Amino acid sequence: MLAHIELNEELIQAAMQATGLGSEAEAVEAGLKLLLRQEGYARLLELGGKLRWEDNATESPEPRT
Repeated sequence: MLAHIELNEELIQAAMQATGLGSEAEAVEAGLKLLLRQEGYARLLELGGKLRWEDNATESPEPRT
């Protein structure tokens, strides 16, 4: 999607330098993904103690190699 937005130049440059991202679009996309991930974590935390877990596994999973 193509969008025209005004960005804080210092903020976007600092984000690009800190992350090594090569473009403003990459920095904005990474920021949006991080925002969504944080919101997902917040929703999981809100469920604390509200979910019932039944551990019916009979054996341990195979180790990853």
